[in-house]
Amino acid sequence: MAQTPPDDKLYAVPPATPSTVYADGGEPAHAAAPSQAKRRKRVVRRVLMALAVLLIVAGVVTGGLYLWSLRGVGVDPGTTIAASKEGMSEEEIQEMLNRQMEESMMSVSIATSVKLHDGKLYIYATNSADNKVAQVFTVIQDGKQLVQSGAVMPGKKLDSVDAKGAKAGKATIRVQAVEADSLDAYGNPSEFSVDIVEE
Repeated sequence: MAQTPPDDKLYAVPPATPSTVYADGGEPAHAAAPSQAKRRKRVVRRVLMALAVLLIVAGVVTGGLYLWSLRGVGVDPGTTIAASKEGMSEEEIQEMLNRQMEESMMSVSIATSVKLHDGKLYIYATNSADNKVAQVFTVIQDGKQLVQSGAVMPGKKLDSVDAKGAKAGKATIRVQAVEADSLDAYGNPSEFSVDIVEE
């Protein structure tokens, strides 16, 4: 019969030996742990590198936009830009707005019934002397540009233009404002529907 030790004595038990457990690669499980740590480090390193690249790209874009803003943004000449109104009275602001509106306005005078005779269109266009810009007239029929005039200066008239291919019917006259000195386009063109009447 086996003897049981008395309660007051302790017996040393040898430490348990780790059992051998194999990971998928055939190595003991404790050998697989360092490779998982390496993978984690690689993933963290890649995420940090991606964040660094994103920060660099964001910095370049922000810097580019800042430099672009320093050079000034091109504005369509037909656009009215209000100056700072700080320190101005209501009357001064109204006067400034009226002046800007007058400077951007343009009167257009053309005949709504255009005569066609011997290959010439008689459009009888007048650029008002009050206009600050020259005008260029383009005749369009059936989606094709038939003719474009030269610049008509303020206070001048354009009676007729050579328009080979023009025929009786509907047409469009496009009026483009241009700077009187440089002939650069100023603002957006206006289009007017006209009837061409053959004589």
